[in-house]
Amino acid sequence: ADAPSTLYCLGMCPKSGSDLVTAFDSNPSVAFLPQSWSPVLPDSATTYTFTNGMLTGAIGEVDGSSIESSKLKQYQGGITSGSLVDASQLSALHCDVTGLPNVGGGYLCPSLVDRADVSYQWETGPNKWNQYFGATGITIDPPKSLSFAVTADNIRSAHSARFVGNTQQLQFSGFGELQGIPGHCVDPEDNAPKSCGPTTRYVPGFDIVDGSVVTEGATNYYVKYLERELRLSKLTGDADTSCKATLSLPAGLTMPDATSLSVNPVVANGPMPVLTDPKPSVIDGIVQ
Repeated sequence: ADAPSTLYCLGMCPKSGSDLVTAFDSNPSVAFLPQSWSPVLPDSATTYTFTNGMLTGAIGEVDGSSIESSKLKQYQGGITSGSLVDASQLSALHCDVTGLPNVGGGYLCPSLVDRADVSYQWETGPNKWNQYFGATGITIDPPKSLSFAVTADNIRSAHSARFVGNTQQLQFSGFGELQGIPGHCVDPEDNAPKSCGPTTRYVPGFDIVDGSVVTEGATNYYVKYLERELRLSKLTGDADTSCKATLSLPAGLTMPDATSLSVNPVVANGPMPVLTDPKPSVIDGIVQ
């Protein structure tokens, strides 16, 4: 509702209506109107109207939601406009015919669009993240700040003693994005703790047990992991010796030798066939 009803575009101005939809039927695809990098007269600027959450150009709505994804080629992520400004910001784009900034100049320069205090961009396409959601749009909530009271029963960790009794502040940024668990780096060879560096792996300090509670004020939320990682460490000393002592081989088991790899192809596959005509019948695709 706060967006201006008229927006001006000087660069990367998307086509509209049927022109946008059919832009991907040609090769190469041309999803944008012709652009000039030189100073242009104000009347030459492309204008759009913004009403009920939809951007509309000269031909119709700038809506790419009906375009088949297979046609998008280099625009798989969607079609994004250049910077759009309203009438109050046009003075920042004024220049003279040589392209020098000039508030009183009779031209507009695309290269000066970053001087505008406020600018907008329009994105459209068949992907879920750039489809039209109606006049009211969608509400994007900020990350939730959650408290997690650590006990001996709600975490799994080889170093649980250092965390038990503390309250950890976590952030929930969306499905599968519970962040803020403290961690450390390990050596990927043996998972021993190690100072962080380019050859180490960062791992969380503990694993939250399914069903554990995190709180936001008086509201409780319950944690369930989506993925887990099991890291194995190498046994050393008495533990290593004890492990090996319990291993035994079945009686009569022998390792294979090279005789199984020595195969006579004549015996295994049969004799090589004798050609009745030694000349090839086709050379380079041409029948001889």
